Amino acid sequence: MFQNVYDSFLTTFHGTFEIVFVTPCDMPKLKTVPRGSIQWYRDFGCPSRALQIGWLNAKADWLCFATDDATFDSDTLNQAYTRLWKHNFDYKTVIVCKYTESDNWSKWMLTPFYYKAWFHGDFRHPNIPIHFGLYMNGLISKQLMSEIGGFDCKYETMAYTYNDLSMRAQFYGASFIIEDNRLDHCTWQPKESSDHGPVHRAVMEHDAPLFRGVYWTKRFKPVIKIPINNYKNVAERWPRRFPQ
Repeated sequence: MFQNVYDSFLTTFHGTFEIVFVTPCDMPKLKTVPRGSIQWYRDFGCPSRALQIGWLNAKADWLCFATDDATFDSDTLNQAYTRLWKHNFDYKTVIVCKYTESDNWSKWMLTPFYYKAWFHGDFRHPNIPIHFGLYMNGLISKQLMSEIGGFDCKYETMAYTYNDLSMRAQFYGASFIIEDNRLDHCTWQPKESSDHGPVHRAVMEHDAPLFRGVYWTKRFKPVIKIPINNYKNVAERWPRRFPQ
């Protein structure tokens, strides 16, 4: 699993890199190459907590996120990085890359429309500007993440902590550029199948209602900056996946 992520990453990016793994698993013996480095953190918290721990420990100026079931497409992160440098960018520029997931992924995921907020029901609200985009994959600067506090771990899953990050970054003045090609494909199955049940239930029972409660309120005022160590406020063992 981790070797597959690592090997496919070698094909998608050709420069020097570091990979920060945050997982409840023990570190396996990986076959690695000299142009990259690895950090390994064992954590049993929710997925958003893992994301926050990961980027806080990264040394790079530009960040990209992935799951442990991701297979990267050849050369696509390299293309995104090249586009970043060709664009008249600053640290508030975000490169949004396309992705797909499961065996039944929607063809819309390969279009730019899918990465526009108003394509999705939760974002069709007067409080959310119609031009806002969604960052789920791609390149984002560590400086931008640091200034707004990164991921809000009160959302348990990757989907909604990414959604919230996208909103706060753009209210802060970030510009989102949607890349042409797909970055990666993920293999998890939707809803309750396989080991995806805890994530599905967290999305439906907790994160989606919480997001709407924050962004659909009548007296809406965006909270952009959050405490950078907010991951310490959530359980060290995610009870949905690791019940007592």
